Amino acid sequence: SIFDDSGHLDFSKVFPTKTKKSIEFCSSSGDLNIELGSGSGDWIVTQAKINPLQNYVSVELRADRVAQTFSKGILNNSDANSEHAILSNLCCVSSECGAFLRGRVKDGSVSVIFVNHPEPPTQTYGSDDRENYSILAGKDEPAHMLNSETLIAAANCLAPSGKG
Repeated sequence: SIFDDSGHLDFSKVFPTKTKKSIEFCSSSGDLNIELGSGSGDWIVTQAKINPLQNYVSVELRADRVAQTFSKGILNNSDANSEHAILSNLCCVSSECGAFLRGRVKDGSVSVIFVNHPEPPTQTYGSDDRENYSILAGKDEPAHMLNSETLIAAANCLAPSGKG
C-alpha cells in the first residue's frame, strides 16, 4: 500500500528509486514540493522536468484539470528517448487541497508549498471588518481554496526549513 498505518501517503512508495548513469539516487529522498490548485499543470510539469531530483505533487479539485496534468506528465516530455520520458517525479492528486493536506500528508514532511494561480472566490467577503472578525470567531468562511483551515494544514505540513 502507498499509505502508512495512519493513512498518510508514504511518498517513498509513490516516488520510486531510480538509477541514472551508474549513479544511484533515490528520488524519495529528494525535496517534496506540493502545488495547490495546479490547474492544467503547465507550471508543475515544467518544474518536474527541470528538477528531476525533486518530487512534485499536483493537487487539483477538478478532474478534467487533473487529467490534463497527468497527460502532460506522461505524454508531453520532449525527450522521449530519455530514461525519464515519463515524469516519475510527478504525482497527480484529485482532491480538495485542505482535506489532502490534513488527511494524507504527514506534518513536517513538505519542503515547499506553491500556490501559483488560485481561482478567486466567487463572492466578495472580508471587505467589511465585521466579516473578518466573524471568521476569527470561528464562523463560516467563504468557499475558497485558501481558507484558514487550508493555510493551517499547509503550515503544519511544512518541514521546519520549509517554504510556503
